[in-house]
Amino acid sequence: MKTILDISILINFLCFGIVYGQNYNVLNFDAKGDGQTDDSKAFLQAWTAACGGDGDIKTLLIPSDKTFLLQPTVFQGPCKSSSIKVQLDGAIVAPSEKVAWSDPISRMWIKFSTVSGLIIVGSGTIDSRGSSFWELNLKASQRPTALHISKCDNLRINGITSIDSPKNHISIKTCNTVAISNINLFAPETSPNTDGIDISDSTNINIFDSTIQTGDDCIAINSGSSNINITGINCGPGHGISVGSLGAGGAEAKVSDVHVTHCTFNQTTNGARIKTWLESSVAISNVKYVDFRGTSSNKNAITLKCSETTHCIDVVMDGIDITMANGGKPKVNCQYVDGESSDTDLMRDCFKNITSS
Repeated sequence: MKTILDISILINFLCFGIVYGQNYNVLNFDAKGDGQTDDSKAFLQAWTAACGGDGDIKTLLIPSDKTFLLQPTVFQGPCKSSSIKVQLDGAIVAPSEKVAWSDPISRMWIKFSTVSGLIIVGSGTIDSRGSSFWELNLKASQRPTALHISKCDNLRINGITSIDSPKNHISIKTCNTVAISNINLFAPETSPNTDGIDISDSTNINIFDSTIQTGDDCIAINSGSSNINITGINCGPGHGISVGSLGAGGAEAKVSDVHVTHCTFNQTTNGARIKTWLESSVAISNVKYVDFRGTSSNKNAITLKCSETTHCIDVVMDGIDITMANGGKPKVNCQYVDGESSDTDLMRDCFKNITSS
């Protein structure tokens, strides 16, 4: 099977609007908000009421100045109203240790599924307390995602903060039309597999004006995703912004129309990268790296290693201005790349076609 990757330009900005509707305060459903009592049942009762209400937008209110302890919880749709707004102004915390989880093998802590028009906004915090999972050296597949969202079209996330996820902070799966902005995702640089945002099988995604500091990819774009616009992201520490990995076991995969612009990478192991498994069937085409500027501690500041069978084709590298942190001249490591560049000095040994500026 062939893995096809097609990267091109998409600019499509979505805005958040003011929403109105009936509020369902979790405190009115006997949530304690003391950080010690399990408030999962109260949250689900409030969700059932909000999700079952007819008419305009309904709001699940998580008030400020309170800390709510939740066990693994699923907020299930579809809902009767046109949209559900989760107003997160307080703090939500997971159990303090893995052994205290009601379902210690759960792969998700907080999940929203099949909720059209879901809006998650506010100045509140989600603290997953993931350190006990990291210390056990568990595989990534054995640790939960903090916030998993699946089959939620017309999704909006704005303003929230996520801390110390056991694995990735936010997963977006099988969603169409998503806007994520002004969020903060934090985990220690040494924390394993703590991706900021993972996207899979989703389309029309806009992520902008956010800070992501983690132990893995700030944003990872996986197979089945298209029309992805990422702009104004402060990334690092972490592994950068990545497409892939794609093509595991020779499986067919496709990612297309990805645009990353005006992003800052600080103390990341990579900048913007495309990852594929070492299979001869992997094909990458129509990739542009334009106006990348900064310093690198790695002598090979640019690495383009492609398949001998398919090559990487139609690759453009223009306006690349990368220097070594120690003042030396960076190198480019290229294998089986067909493309062009106006940077005759840096890219001379990489491409057959070097265009003059």
